Amino acid sequence: MEEETIKERIKIEVLGNQIELLDRFYRVIGDGYNPASINLTSNGSARITEEDIFIYKSANHSGSEKYYLEQIKPTKEEVKDLYPKLQELMTWNKNHALSFDACKKIIREEYRLKEFDEIYDNTLSKVQDITNKWNTECYSYLIDTKDGSYKKYIFIHDDSKSLVFEFGNFIH
Repeated sequence: MEEETIKERIKIEVLGNQIELLDRFYRVIGDGYNPASINLTSNGSARITEEDIFIYKSANHSGSEKYYLEQIKPTKEEVKDLYPKLQELMTWNKNHALSFDACKKIIREEYRLKEFDEIYDNTLSKVQDITNKWNTECYSYLIDTKDGSYKKYIFIHDDSKSLVFEFGNFIH
């Protein structure tokens, strides 16, 4: 395997670990009732299709092909400027996490918010480092559950690899 490919896969794995820790942090600071979530799915050797993400077995048919075709696919938008869009989604997600923050000290103390912002800046920088040589093709999707909860996705594709971010803001 080419050395550059190995380095890129390591960077993707590090990014995935960082996203997983951020998601766990959301659970720690959250109120337990209105959570925010973030997830990364990646493949360094093949493109991830929309069907790979949106079609799966589910009790309520939200993973059905029909639901995908009727509810999710129509929300598809091409993303021309990846980094501003990714930053917008990360900010949307972070603001939800802070809105239902059980650790109010984070909101009250400005330096804690700056540290929180540094996590996002670092994450965005890692994405830029990974994708700066990619021939990117990006799309976003929205899942509106009609109860105040939303999931937003951004698919970042190169010719033979993909990153898929999932941002969830839930109201219960």
